[in-house]
Amino acid sequence: MFKNNNVLEVSEGVYKTSSHVKEINNKTFAFLKNIEKLIISKNVEDIKKHAFSDLNVKTIVFEENSKVSSIGNRAFYKVSNLTSINMPNSINNIGDYAFYDARSLVSIEIPKNIKSIGLCVFNPSLPPAFINNLTKYTITTKKGTKTSRL
Repeated sequence: MFKNNNVLEVSEGVYKTSSHVKEINNKTFAFLKNIEKLIISKNVEDIKKHAFSDLNVKTIVFEENSKVSSIGNRAFYKVSNLTSINMPNSINNIGDYAFYDARSLVSIEIPKNIKSIGLCVFNPSLPPAFINNLTKYTITTKKGTKTSRL
């Protein structure tokens, strides 16, 4: 079983950030291969730029009562196998190009506390053959939920 100070393999292909980790830095998980699921500890407060860039992961789950408030620029850049993500309500900032070139992403739920969404978060300028498969996004605001189909 794999273990270091920041990441613990809890079962084959399933990894979890250690409870003492407060922020996830640039390419923290770049060394991991064939990840089925990554669990982000509720104590993580900040996901820095390129934190998950080029990571081969299918599912990312935030623990209940997550404290994550910010997703940095290009945090999920080229995370090619990620299909959906339900971000915790604690998120209030999504950086530029955060999900750019995440080609398998089909659904994302934006929490109600969002204050800022960066530029080109979902790479809209690519030619049709390369546009990711995103078909739906949901934004929950104080006035209600808005679901849009792209």
